[in-house]
Amino acid sequence: MSNRVMSHLEELAPRVEQYSIDEMFLDVSGIDSCIDFEDFGRQLREHVRNGTGLTIGVGMGPTKTLAKSAQWASKEWPQFGGVLALTTGNPRRTEKLLSLQPVEEIWGVGRRISRKLSTMGITTALQLARANPAFIRKNFKCCAGENGPRTQWCKLYITGRSPLTKTADNLQPEFW
Repeated sequence: MSNRVMSHLEELAPRVEQYSIDEMFLDVSGIDSCIDFEDFGRQLREHVRNGTGLTIGVGMGPTKTLAKSAQWASKEWPQFGGVLALTTGNPRRTEKLLSLQPVEEIWGVGRRISRKLSTMGITTALQLARANPAFIRKNFKCCAGENGPRTQWCKLYITGRSPLTKTADNLQPEFW
C-alpha cells in the first residue's frame, strides 16, 4: 500500500522522499506560483484517496521539521480538514501553531529531551524556537555526527535557522 501511495504522490510532485512506511516528504518548491499551498494539499489528498481509498494528512512548511509540525496540527484540529501549510508569508500562523504545540510533539524531541526542556521552562515549540542557541547547544549534545530527526531539530533550533527568522544563508526555503 505504501508503494501505491508513493506512486500517486509522484504523479503530482517532482521529488518525493519516503521517510518511513507511512510518511513521505514532497518537494513542492515554487508550486505556490501556480496554486495555493493548501489547495495543492487538498488535491494531493483527493488524488491519493481516489487512487488508493486511503485518506492522508498533509502538512507543509519551509523545513521538514515545520512540515511535520503542520502535519501534527492538521490531525490535531479538524478545522484544517487534514491540510495545513506554514509559509514564510504568514509568520503569525507559524508562531500560533508553535505556541500551541507541546515540545514533545516536535519531530525528533523524545520524552527524555522534552522532560529536560520542561525543567528548563521550555514546554512549547515556540519557547524552544526562541531559546538562546548557546544555552541549547550547551545543554544538548545532539549535533555531533548524528543523522535523523534529532539532527533536523538541532538544525532548526540551534544553527540560527529559527522558523521565525530568515535562514542564515538567505536561501529561498524549499517547501516540504
